[in-house]
Amino acid sequence: MSMNKNKVNEIFAKWMARTASFRIIIPVGLVFVLFVLSVFLLFIPSLEKHMMEQKREMIRGLTDSTWSLLSEYSQRVKRGELTPESARSRAVNRIQGLRYGPEGKDYFWINDLHPKMIMHPYRSDLNGQDLTDFTDPNGKHLFVAFVNTVRAHDSGFVDYMWQWKDDPQRIVPKISYVKLFEPWGWVIGTGVYLEDVASEIAFIKKDLVKFFTGILAIILALLFYIIWQTLNIEKRRKQAMDAVQQSEDILQTIIAHSNEMFYLHNTDHKLRYVSSNSKDILGYFPEEMMIKRTELTTDNPVNSKGFEITEKAIKTGEKQPLYLLELKKKDGGVIWVEVDESPVKDKTGKVVAITGALRDVTQQKQMEGKVLKSEKGFRDLFNSITDLVYIQDIDGRFISVNPALCMALGYERDEIIGKPPSDFMKPELRHLFGDEYLKTIKIQGHHEGIAIYFTKDGSKIYVEYRSVLIRPEHGEAFISGTGRDVTQRVLADRQIKALQEEVVQSRKMEAIGTLTGGIAHDFNNIMGIIIGNTELALKDIPKWNPAYFNIEEIRSAGIRAAGIVNQLLSFSRKTDQDLKPMKIVPVIKDALKFLRSTIPTTIDIHEHINAIDETVLADPIQINQIMMNLCINASQAMEQTGGRLMITVEKVVLDEDSADSWPDLSKGNYVKVSVSDTGPGIDCKIIDRIFDPYFTTREVGKGSGMGLAVVHGIVKNSGGDITVDSEPGKGVTFSILFPLTTEKPEAETETIEDLPMGNETVLFVDDEKSLVYMAQEMLVHLGYRVKAEMNPIDALALFQSKPDQFDLVITDMTMPQMTGVAFSEKLLEIRKDIPIIICTGHSALVDEEKAKSLGLAAYVMKPVNMMELAQTIRKVLDCGNEDSVGN
Repeated sequence: MSMNKNKVNEIFAKWMARTASFRIIIPVGLVFVLFVLSVFLLFIPSLEKHMMEQKREMIRGLTDSTWSLLSEYSQRVKRGELTPESARSRAVNRIQGLRYGPEGKDYFWINDLHPKMIMHPYRSDLNGQDLTDFTDPNGKHLFVAFVNTVRAHDSGFVDYMWQWKDDPQRIVPKISYVKLFEPWGWVIGTGVYLEDVASEIAFIKKDLVKFFTGILAIILALLFYIIWQTLNIEKRRKQAMDAVQQSEDILQTIIAHSNEMFYLHNTDHKLRYVSSNSKDILGYFPEEMMIKRTELTTDNPVNSKGFEITEKAIKTGEKQPLYLLELKKKDGGVIWVEVDESPVKDKTGKVVAITGALRDVTQQKQMEGKVLKSEKGFRDLFNSITDLVYIQDIDGRFISVNPALCMALGYERDEIIGKPPSDFMKPELRHLFGDEYLKTIKIQGHHEGIAIYFTKDGSKIYVEYRSVLIRPEHGEAFISGTGRDVTQRVLADRQIKALQEEVVQSRKMEAIGTLTGGIAHDFNNIMGIIIGNTELALKDIPKWNPAYFNIEEIRSAGIRAAGIVNQLLSFSRKTDQDLKPMKIVPVIKDALKFLRSTIPTTIDIHEHINAIDETVLADPIQINQIMMNLCINASQAMEQTGGRLMITVEKVVLDEDSADSWPDLSKGNYVKVSVSDTGPGIDCKIIDRIFDPYFTTREVGKGSGMGLAVVHGIVKNSGGDITVDSEPGKGVTFSILFPLTTEKPEAETETIEDLPMGNETVLFVDDEKSLVYMAQEMLVHLGYRVKAEMNPIDALALFQSKPDQFDLVITDMTMPQMTGVAFSEKLLEIRKDIPIIICTGHSALVDEEKAKSLGLAAYVMKPVNMMELAQTIRKVLDCGNEDSVGN
């Protein structure tokens, strides 16, 4: 009986133990299974949704941050710190370089509302392209979707198929957040790849499987091996610590390789943390920077403003705008940094620290300083000038254009910026842009000519331009140029060859201008000495003396020589041409009278002048020069055989039919001058080159090749046109058309004026010894007291010692050690009301307009005769400075 009871108890105990085991195992097992199921069926989907929401919020935040960058540049435009073009360019450049993500390959892009791509870092082939019809592999018009989203909601998410980061061969699903920046009409966005989320979920699932396997092992170990449970717990704790450490290492690596230095400081500005790249930016190791931030700044007032912004963030707890600081580097150097800070709050909302990031913007600041220094004046001139003004990058793409150029082409500024001029040319002319234009500019530093462009409405225009390569001290080289619409002057159906020859012609004309400008100053100085001394001599010689006539001839020859230089300068476009209404027939007749005595008697001159009072806008001296050149050329062609020289002058009318023969002229009334000879004629192989400068068929010493080039230039500058017709053995006929004008010629009245005299004290400065002596004697003759100096430094010292002694200063422009302009500016600093007359033979540094803007009383060109000098001096002294420049 007792044995049975014990047996029953044993069986009961085993059953109870088994039941207890089951009561432990089954609930634990059920809990484990339910936990696993809840994780895989509820938690992971929820986690996946949460992660996707986090990704969405992340790209939303990144896009908003980058949108703020655009807003910052837009505000700088409104404040006048940047031009719209400069602001957009800088914004694009800055956003183009932004990267994030584990691999540093996630990016931002910008398109407009067209949609057209503004910037894509990995698909540069789309930049500037119309994306209206662009679709992903599923046929979705993604960029149209972007635009529709921002138009409807200002911002939003769009899913589509796109290449994997920088790998165009791998197309995967992607969702992007896009936002409209309305001031510029831009859509900015960034996205996340769905494979990223799927990969992270798969990674989590894999970890969870491992985790639950470990849990199961732990549960089993708890039931059978308690001690192993402790060991496994410790093992898992260590693994968690390693994971945390690894995450910290990754974060530190990202910070160390960033171009921004991160920091944290207390509310008393003492730094508590500085990222390791501080050594690269400031030269300090992080441990050396655990000091007050104010100890790193210079005494630049801008730093005080920056600290005020930080103090405001500490007081208000609100994030403040970016600001600049000037910091001292360890090596003693100074750098500019852009600072972005945010307040750190405790649980009560109190600000306990400031965290921030700073970026080195020294080079940008230096460039901005130089640009801002002259930007306003340049912008006003740039926008108001009627000529076409442009700036191109080194590859010829427009980076800035003025309103006149936009108006000429019919495009908005944004439609021109970023494109080369060749985009507005005929396809067959586009190769010239790279082969000739850019190549010449990069080698020679400049290029000029005439180019054909097509406006937005399809019209063709001709633009005469000059471009110069600029190499600034800092920054990249660029091309600056100006142009002018010369469509009315250019043959409408000009062939490509004619355009290329026009470019070559402009180069030769530039050479003439350079040569003429180089000799004009010295030549006019010499002529000034000759003319001035002859005038002085004429004052001392009675008219009945035979020497009087000879000296008067020397004076007249000197004046004509000076006129030749002025004509060459005018011809080479170095000076403005003075065109006045004049009766052309008397000038032609006077020229023929002179020619009769110079042309051999073996040549008969026949005049057929069928015009009387026809008036044209021209220069009589230049009309005389045309007739002399054409007639002498004709006589030289017939000097061996003799012949007939025929001059015809008649009035003609160009109508719709006859105007076709003169494509460069419009319909209207003209006077036609023809010069024909019976010489051997001109070879058809060279007839297209006869107007080229320096081109001649004569032997060395018998011709410069400039005669017909000068004639061509005078005719063109007078608004006319010239043609040549020749057959071998039958002579040559030159035909010139001048447009008639309704303006009346000025009446010529011969007046004898007395020299205006004076008794004031004049300071005369010129480095030419003979000019100084001559001018001193001339001024004394006019009654003035004269102090003369040949060195501007000595003259400045003299004036500074006795500034009130002088009533007038006359100075040369080109002098050693100091130009006339610089000398004048220093005089005006000493005495603002001193009248100054600047006198020059030729200068590229100053002209009448520049002299007036500098506050100079008068501007005269050498050589100056005594009457002109006397009248100019009296006008300046009697009337003051106003409206005196240019006498």
